[in-house]
Parts: sequence; structure tokens; C-alpha cells
Amino acid sequence: MEDIIVRPPKEKDKIDCYKVYETGFPDVDKLTFDGFSRWWNRSKISGELERLWRVAVVGDEIVGMAINLMLRSLGWGAIWELVVVPEWRNKGIGRELVAKSEETFVSLNRALTHFAIALKTHSMDAISFVE
Repeated sequence: MEDIIVRPPKEKDKIDCYKVYETGFPDVDKLTFDGFSRWWNRSKISGELERLWRVAVVGDEIVGMAINLMLRSLGWGAIWELVVVPEWRNKGIGRELVAKSEETFVSLNRALTHFAIALKTHSMDAISFVE
């Protein structure tokens, strides 16, 4: 397998990121492209897209993404959305996104006291991954 590159998303990645987002758990967080686009645009304007969002790229394909949130006043960082395309699961992509997200939180706030991953499903695979 080629190397996994984790980086902030680029403007040209919006549609590909939405396609990855849609491969998450069905009926958990159904978000239309318009809704996703509004979230993307707000994050771009606030600087969070560059600072906090991360995509995993193998070759030239986006195969996963982490949408991260940070509450600096509380010292909290959270992976709010973590999605890996089904055929790329169990290949270390999710672990790499989590590791890079944690590095990002610490680099932005050395006083980080809490790190969380939002789990929005009862999938045993997801629960095992988070544990």
C-alpha cells in the first residue's frame, strides 16, 4: 500500500470530502451536500478548515477524513466526525487520522486536558476502534 498522507483539505477537495462523508454510517447523520457545503464554508471562513479538519490521502484519492472541533477555553479537542471509505477500513487510515488530529490539538493548545472521539453509532466495529 502507498503511504497515507494526512493533511488539511483544499478547496478543490470539497466534493470528494462529501463523497467520503456519505460513506459513513447510514442514517446516523444524513447531511445533504448543501448542509455539508455550509459547514465547510463556515469552517473555511473561521480558519477551522485549515487548522482542524484533516483528510487522509492515498495516492491521489481521499480515503478518509476527520472533522475536528476544539474548545480552547476548556482545553478540549474532539474528533466530531471520523469517516474512512469502507474498502479502506482496517488498513490504518482511521488510526492515522486520530494520531494526526491529536497532534493538531496539542500543537494548537499545549494545555489540552481532554481528547474525545464522538461516537454516533452502536456499531461494534466503531466501538472497538474507539476503545
